[in-house]
Amino acid sequence: MIPLTDPSQVPENMTEHEAHQFWSTHEITVEFWEKAEPVHEYELPRSMSREELLQRRRKCWKR
Repeated sequence: MIPLTDPSQVPENMTEHEAHQFWSTHEITVEFWEKAEPVHEYELPRSMSREELLQRRRKCWKR
């Protein structure tokens, strides 16, 4: 795994596939967390209800 020591090392605007590839080969270090800024609640993605999550999974199973 490639250690990340600064948030600036994370590429911006990655597709979901690119993000998966990146995070499967990189890891966050203590130094990274020390330099990271807090994330405000309004910046976080909306959490899905249990029903929404189950509906999404059913669609994937039907493919």
